[in-house]
Amino acid sequence: VVVSESDPGFAFKDPKRRAKLEAAFPAIEKAIDAEMKAQALPGLVVGIVFDGELAFSKGFGVTAPGGKAPDADTVYRIGSITKSFTGLAALALRDAGTLQLDDPLAKYIPEATQLVYPSRDSAAITLRQLANHTSGLPRMGPFEPENGPTEEVVVKALPKLALETAPGTNWKYSNLAFSLLGIALGRAAKAPYHDVVATHILKPLGMTATTWDHQGIGERLAPPTLPSPKGPITSPQAPARLGAADGAGGIFSSTRDMAKYIAFQLAAYPPRSAEDPGPLRRSTLREAHATGVPAGLKHSLPAIALSYGFGWNRLQSCELDDMVGHGGGIDSYRSDIRFSPSRGVGVIVMTNFGNANPNAFTDKVLAELGKTGAFVARAPSSSKALETAMSRLLAIYQTWDEAAFAKILARPIDPREKDELATYHKLHGACTGFEPATIETASAGSFTLKCERGVLEMELSVDGTGQIQGFFGFSRGVEPPPALAKTASALLSLAAKWDDKLATKVFPKGPTPMEQRKKLAATFHERHGDCKIAGAIHLGFDWGYEVKCKKEDVEMFILHAPGDATKVDGLQLRPVHGAPKRCN
Repeated sequence: VVVSESDPGFAFKDPKRRAKLEAAFPAIEKAIDAEMKAQALPGLVVGIVFDGELAFSKGFGVTAPGGKAPDADTVYRIGSITKSFTGLAALALRDAGTLQLDDPLAKYIPEATQLVYPSRDSAAITLRQLANHTSGLPRMGPFEPENGPTEEVVVKALPKLALETAPGTNWKYSNLAFSLLGIALGRAAKAPYHDVVATHILKPLGMTATTWDHQGIGERLAPPTLPSPKGPITSPQAPARLGAADGAGGIFSSTRDMAKYIAFQLAAYPPRSAEDPGPLRRSTLREAHATGVPAGLKHSLPAIALSYGFGWNRLQSCELDDMVGHGGGIDSYRSDIRFSPSRGVGVIVMTNFGNANPNAFTDKVLAELGKTGAFVARAPSSSKALETAMSRLLAIYQTWDEAAFAKILARPIDPREKDELATYHKLHGACTGFEPATIETASAGSFTLKCERGVLEMELSVDGTGQIQGFFGFSRGVEPPPALAKTASALLSLAAKWDDKLATKVFPKGPTPMEQRKKLAATFHERHGDCKIAGAIHLGFDWGYEVKCKKEDVEMFILHAPGDATKVDGLQLRPVHGAPKRCN
């Protein structure tokens, strides 16, 4: 493998990040207490993982009516979170050459050949499709999973069982699929499925409290409960045994052990050249988290896109673009784990009261962490290639040299670029140095230049040889043309209160009806509220203003009418440069 020498490396830039996150713990406790009251929930445990360790854990309430308080060592059943263990075990066996993900299920479970497919052209179910819920199998199999079914019972339920869709064509959650995947893994490895998971995950991670059998847990087990008219009561029945269906949801674990599990997931990030100690390769873990199939889209705000693969949900929204996790529900146990790979933070919520919504507690924890300003992603450091390119561009900025400029570009010179650089120089004067602002990758990022006037941020990208592919400057704190401020103020006045007379001075006669412009002004005001100019900005060849508004700030770039710089033909509204992404 050829490895790039320009890997910028990723790191958290704020040296006080950890302290800021920890400062949210009191607020998190209050939020959890409030949510427990809202849900009328007797008890649960919450854990928070920072950078490979359990940084916060606390039991709230009780484990049973009249019982003791839970803690990080209290054992709960994690239900379908077990699917992520099954998925990782499948990948571990793939890495070892024991199986291939695209092997047909029938290779390991011959009874699968007697499944009823919906069409003649349906392809045979593969292990990969079991792991990402696209097998077409129904949610449950035609057997009682709570009665400890044997492998024989499970596989003999397959003949004449009809698939709901052709394999690989639709996503549908299936406990049966993961039950079969667990059986297939054991048969491929020629070892019990439980041993496969223990060998590749539990033992190497030191998850000593994690088990498949509630017997032997003793007093550390939070007992299953039942609802009653007077509130939850301890169930007289023992937790259900899933037997050969354990791959779908059979594990019992503690918050402390699950913290080890989440820390292991987080340790796969960022990608790096350092030693990879295992037990699974870091690249394999990242594959599990990020190569799922589309599994849903929530259109209402906040919009969320969901994908699923190898027992993991990946949730993406404008605010949090890399949340990975899974929930669990079995007997009266409810659980949720979620982590952000780029932020190095994970959350665990576990309870044994069936009326709980654990996701709400995870949401509360993440919200409080977000308020600290330290719940941010790692940022790459500047690469040598980018800094060299910026130094060369700065030299051209100071003194135009067409021949020298051509040598640092990966493409022909754009005839407008000489004037563009001259405009930046006129606005900012001499610039003597720079420092990284926002680095996206080893080949793209922006730098803040140290100039005589204002603030100039130069964004640029380079190719594999370090030649510049493109650049543009973003300016703040500079003096705009005098007429521009007058026009911008008039536009904001029209948005706040429409005036026909003022509108005729601002807008040209043309194909756009004035009534349509009036509606657009009303729409702007509805979203942003009353606004005022905060300062001029300049981007490439365009002038605009940063506008401070009561509801949502915005950048406003004015498009002048052709041949008449005193008239406004349109506006470009953009999010404030560098502001956090929003979903609305």
